[in-house]
Amino acid sequence: MYFGRPWYNRPVVHEDELTVEKGDRTLNGLPAIETFGDARHRSAEKRLAPHYNPGIEICLCRSGVYRWVVEGRVVEIKPGELSITRPYERHAGQNNVLGPGHLTWIVLAAAGTAVAHRSAPGAPALAAPPLAAPILAGELGADSSWVLSTIAAATTAYLGAVPEAVQLFDRIAGELRFARPARDAVVRSAYLTLLALVARRLAEREEECEMRESDQVPARVLAVLNDVAQRPQREWTSTSMAEQAGLGLTAFTEWCRRATGRSPRWYLLEQRLARARDRLAGRASVTEAALDAGFSSSQHFSATFRKLHGETPTAYRRRISSPDGRRSDWAPPG
Repeated sequence: MYFGRPWYNRPVVHEDELTVEKGDRTLNGLPAIETFGDARHRSAEKRLAPHYNPGIEICLCRSGVYRWVVEGRVVEIKPGELSITRPYERHAGQNNVLGPGHLTWIVLAAAGTAVAHRSAPGAPALAAPPLAAPILAGELGADSSWVLSTIAAATTAYLGAVPEAVQLFDRIAGELRFARPARDAVVRSAYLTLLALVARRLAEREEECEMRESDQVPARVLAVLNDVAQRPQREWTSTSMAEQAGLGLTAFTEWCRRATGRSPRWYLLEQRLARARDRLAGRASVTEAALDAGFSSSQHFSATFRKLHGETPTAYRRRISSPDGRRSDWAPPG
């Protein structure tokens, strides 16, 4: 659907496109938005020639496959994935063609970036000014310095999937279509959340790149692994471990494998079973051992224990309590 410039202060709507640009009455209370758009392209004939924006552009691929050329690098996004270009980064469709597919995008006001660009093909690179976004900085508050500097310093235009991005874009589009109470506040909250999540994803991607070049496990990863070993009964998940380490799930999983030889899930299971074996050795009941080690129920614990140890928890406790019983040195596969 097309959400064009107002005629008699009413939006003009066409079938397959929605576009709102600065100057539309719709954006009077949202000065940080330069453009918001949502369009379906039915063929690959739509042209997208080299250009740049004086703002931060975030694109979401909803269907199809979009290939950009950003400062000479090809970037491909598939359904559910995002890309980002910073102010004055030259970009275009591959072979200057766009689509077919369904694309949603937003351009947020910012002046300049640390990225150099060329004024014309073959021309020398021009140094662009540092990222300056006073409106966004004011709206982001205390987090503005980290968010904006992370976006400016990132070396990639590809973001991949970003949690909640689709819902946030949907919320913005839905609010801009209708004049609802507190609309500006809802839209502002949505694009600021989107911007913050994009900055997080960029930081994660930079960390993943650094990880590939380093063999030393970060202290924060080791601290989380030690915490899991000391307190396996907590409601840990792979995601919560990664969040405590301040890393994305992919990066944390790789570091965990390097440090332990196991995935986070298997490492957690190993620590819980070790705790349970210790409790059984101390004559705890099966239920006590299961709950103290963090298993959801004694039934779940018993089934897991038997599957991986080849004996029930009761049989294990009886065996190690006998004079010639031996402790199990079992460890799960990586």
